[in-house]
Amino acid sequence: MEIQNIIDLMSTITSKNYSGETFNDSNLKRVRDINISGHSNEYKNQSLRFLYVNKLIELLSSLKECMLKHSDDSTDIILSSIHCAIVSRSIHSVVTYGFIPCLIPSIWKSFENNQKYEQLTEKIAPNSTYEELKFNVNSFFDLIKEPTLKRLILVKHTNVLLAGICQLCLLPIAKPGSEIATESAIDQLKYEQLINEQKTFKNILKNLILIERDPLFIREIIFVLGHKFNDLILKTQEKIRRIYNICSKQPVGNQRTIDDVLFDTRDPLLPCRSHALMELKKLIESGDKMVLVKKTEILIVIQENLKNTDSYLYLSAIFTLSSLCSYYPNDILPILCEEYSMPINYNHSPETRLKIGEVLMKTIKSLNETIPLYKNRLLNTFMAGVRDNDHLVRASSLSNLADVCRLLRYNLGSIVAEIVNCADYVLRFDPAIEPRRAAVLLLQMIIQGGDSELLEEEVFE
Repeated sequence: MEIQNIIDLMSTITSKNYSGETFNDSNLKRVRDINISGHSNEYKNQSLRFLYVNKLIELLSSLKECMLKHSDDSTDIILSSIHCAIVSRSIHSVVTYGFIPCLIPSIWKSFENNQKYEQLTEKIAPNSTYEELKFNVNSFFDLIKEPTLKRLILVKHTNVLLAGICQLCLLPIAKPGSEIATESAIDQLKYEQLINEQKTFKNILKNLILIERDPLFIREIIFVLGHKFNDLILKTQEKIRRIYNICSKQPVGNQRTIDDVLFDTRDPLLPCRSHALMELKKLIESGDKMVLVKKTEILIVIQENLKNTDSYLYLSAIFTLSSLCSYYPNDILPILCEEYSMPINYNHSPETRLKIGEVLMKTIKSLNETIPLYKNRLLNTFMAGVRDNDHLVRASSLSNLADVCRLLRYNLGSIVAEIVNCADYVLRFDPAIEPRRAAVLLLQMIIQGGDSELLEEEVFE
C-alpha cells in the first residue's frame, strides 16, 4: 500500500464530527468497510472500540513498513507537515481509545501531566485489559523503530507508553489457587506465562533507561520517581560516559551531546530551557553532523518553545529556529512558509504566526545572494498573509514583504506591479491603521530596492 493511500485512510477514519468527536458512528462504519491486512475476521468478537484502535494500528504499521522499505532503497521519505498532523491525530486516537481505558487510574495519575483525553464509559474485563494493553504497548514499540513515527509518538505520548509498560511489568500477578486467580482463569501454566511476559517488559524498561538512555523516557521516570532516581540516572550516565571515553582513548570531558541538549529543552525551569535552546543554536552553527540527522526532532522542540508566552524563552526559540532554517533552507523554509500562510491546518494563534514571520525575516537576511532561489515561495507566503483576518498579521505580512522586495532589488521582476496594486488596495480599503502604515513602508522599500525607472517601467507596461 502506498504512503499517500495510507494517509488518506487515516484521515478518513479519524475525521471529527460536528461535536468534535473522532470515535463516532460514521467513522466506525468506515472502519468496518476497510480491510488492511486481510484479517478482517480476526477480531470479530472484540468491541467496536478495539476494532477502531486495531485498524489504526494496522495503518500505522503499514506506514512504518513503507517508510522503512524506502529507507532500505536509499530513498529519503519526509512526510509533509499535513501528513504528520494526520499521523499524529491517528496516534492520539490510539492513545485515547486504546491505552487510556486499559490503564489503572492509580498508575495513570502519576504520569498524567495534566493532559486531557476523552473519557469513555465502556467497561473492559480484566483479562481483556491486560491483552489489549500488551498489544498496544508492543505495537508502539514496533512503530518507534521508524524515526519519523518515533518522533511523533515520543514527543507527546512518552508518558502514556511508559505508564503502559510500568503497569505490565510492575503490577503483582495473582498466584494460582487465590480468589482473584480463579476469577481471572489463571492456572499454573498461565501464571508462568505471565511471569515470563513480566520479565520481558522489565528488561525493555531497563534497556530504555540504562542502555538506550532515551532522554524522553528518562525525563518521565524522573518526573514520577523524583530526585533520588535522577541522581541514580546521572551517576549511571557518568559511568557510561567514562567507560566510553576510556574505550575510545579520549580524555574524560564534560562535552554535551545533542541528545543532552534536547533533553534540557523540556526542562520545567524556563532559564534551563532557554539556555538549552542557545546551546542548540551553537551546535547548529558549528555544523554538528547529528543536527542533520535530528533536524525534524529539533524543529518540533523549537516550535513547542516558540508558542510559550515568556519572552525570554520564545526569543531564544526565534534565534535558534532562524539558525536552523538558514543552514537547512530547502528542508525547513517550506514548512515555516506553509505554517505562516495556512494556519488553519496547524491551529496556530496570530501571536505564533508573528513569531514565525520574524524567524522567516531573520532567515532571509542571512541567505544573502541565494534569496532569489526562494523568491516565489516567500512572495506567495506574505501575499497570502495580507488577506488574513487579523490586522496585525496583515501588517506583519506587508512589513515582511517590504524587506523581501528591498533585498531582491532587480530580481523582483514583473510581479512588482501586482505588489504595488496590493499596497494600493490596502491603503484605500483596509480599516486598520497598522496595515496601511505597513503598505506605505512596502512602497518605500520597492523604490529603495530598485529605482524609480524600474517602477515606472513595470507599472506602465
